[in-house]
Amino acid sequence: DVYKRQAMWGHIVDHPDATSEQLVDYCDYLLRYATSDDEDMIRDADSSISRLEASGDSQGALLRLRWMQISDQSDLIPSAVSRVHDELIEKAADDKAKSARLSKLARTLEAMQLDADAEKVYREAAEAHVAGSVDLALFLATKSAPKTDEALAIADNLNDSGKAIESATVAATVLMSSSLEPDEVSRRRNTIMKTQSEHPSHTGLALATSGMLCYEGRYRDAIEILREVLQRNPNEAEAMNILAFALIAVGDADEAYKTINRAIGIEGPSQEYLDTRAVALTELQRLDEALEDLEQLVNWDPQNTSYRLHHAKAHLRAGNPQRARMSWDVAVANDVWTRPMTTFDMRTREDLSNEF
Repeated sequence: DVYKRQAMWGHIVDHPDATSEQLVDYCDYLLRYATSDDEDMIRDADSSISRLEASGDSQGALLRLRWMQISDQSDLIPSAVSRVHDELIEKAADDKAKSARLSKLARTLEAMQLDADAEKVYREAAEAHVAGSVDLALFLATKSAPKTDEALAIADNLNDSGKAIESATVAATVLMSSSLEPDEVSRRRNTIMKTQSEHPSHTGLALATSGMLCYEGRYRDAIEILREVLQRNPNEAEAMNILAFALIAVGDADEAYKTINRAIGIEGPSQEYLDTRAVALTELQRLDEALEDLEQLVNWDPQNTSYRLHHAKAHLRAGNPQRARMSWDVAVANDVWTRPMTTFDMRTREDLSNEF
């Protein structure tokens, strides 16, 4: 319940002991779930961001850009981005800090779906310091039209400069989002798994590796890595999300549902988490609940191929073939046959193709 969570968050940030980090999280929550006609959430986000701006917290300026987008002030965004960009650079203590600040701006622009602007700033961050090259490579690997060769070249440069963990994290992300020749896939997978075994406590690498394993259909191997992550950090919500999907794939939808609900309890109902929950509910034949989540998802992101596959599957199981066909047609129009996906989604794609 988005509005109930909003009220709970409101009590937290209004407490005298509330931290700026909590206020940032609250603003992020509001901006993720507010729509342009949700005046209460937009107004609440405005006042909360103003508190951050008044305190001098640099996150306030980044959150303000997102607020402008949902409050129909998009014409003011270019000049605001330029101003924020210059302010972030001016306040950076050194090149590493400059790179980190620019990467934050780039991530904000990416969240606003301003990919061309985001790429430009990611490249500037990479030029400022090597740490920024990791963020650039991950962006290039996961954008709608991945720049695979450049992302892998960055991964190789990172490895040559002694940053094996960062290199493996980038390479694993590329393997999830691009199609490579089998020999190269094998070579890079071996390097990734070797690095993972040498650095088992690195959470970011573990998440990337387990995601890669899920795309290869090695769900039980992914589950083993993810359980180790959660033993070290029981509140790592992204590990719960990947684990839940892997559990669905091996036939344990009940535990998957419990696991993804824990993640939602920690970080809120993000689109990715709602999608995982909807898939679990579909496998549990709780189709009305699954479709409640999926209808939200296809309204938020109508062209998302995974959401459309899952939406079609749930409607088909619920006895709504016409609604299922509508989502299947959208998925086909969005190149469902060429997009990288997990083996679980490949099976869903094959089943729907046979049906229609």
